[in-house]
Amino acid sequence: MTAEQCSVATESGVCPRPVTLAKPLQLCEEHKIAVALAVVPDLLAGALVEIRADHYNTARPLPEELAHIIDSATAAVLPTGARHPALVYFLLNGGRVKIGHTRGLAARVRALSLREEAVVLLLHGGPSLERALHQKFARDRIGGSEWFELSVDMVGFIARKQSVTTVRPRHTAQRRERIPRARRREARADAELAIEQAIQRGESLNAADIGRRYNMGETWGGDRIRAVRAQLDRTTAETEPS
Repeated sequence: MTAEQCSVATESGVCPRPVTLAKPLQLCEEHKIAVALAVVPDLLAGALVEIRADHYNTARPLPEELAHIIDSATAAVLPTGARHPALVYFLLNGGRVKIGHTRGLAARVRALSLREEAVVLLLHGGPSLERALHQKFARDRIGGSEWFELSVDMVGFIARKQSVTTVRPRHTAQRRERIPRARRREARADAELAIEQAIQRGESLNAADIGRRYNMGETWGGDRIRAVRAQLDRTTAETEPS
């Protein structure tokens, strides 16, 4: 086959003419290998792309029993003890997510040299839920490991399962010190603005509701309400004529 014959290749890169050899090529072993190295990798890469595309477009739906296991799974909060009922965890590390199950989450996180903040989702469940999730995200799986690419589908799944208290439980005074100061300042400012607006609208305020909304605890919520009321009282006193 000559170069002129391939000049009519379509835009898709597929030549409509059959492959024929006008004359057998006589190559030494070294040149045969050199030609193969130049041509074969591109051919294999293109074939791999096509196979992955076919797999993505023809992926079979999850069996009904597995879909039910996943749909019925509920979000859990971070356990406070070293041992706890079985949980399925989603651990984020860069652009990868590990999906596994454990009864000792803290030890598992430490063993992977990650921090608590890497836990992006916890679900009540054990091996059966883990296996169902592995099958659900099979096309994102990295080799035969428990690590998966952070795909759009996985991001959406995590978002649907998450709630305000999914990752962070209500903090005790001891745990609250572990929250970064910048995050605490931001939460305090947002909460005090919301409280001030609620007071101006004449709405009732509940310390537990405020603390839960910002995941900081009832005592913290009560402190914010008192701080805002005190500031408003000072402002009123300063503007009233003497």
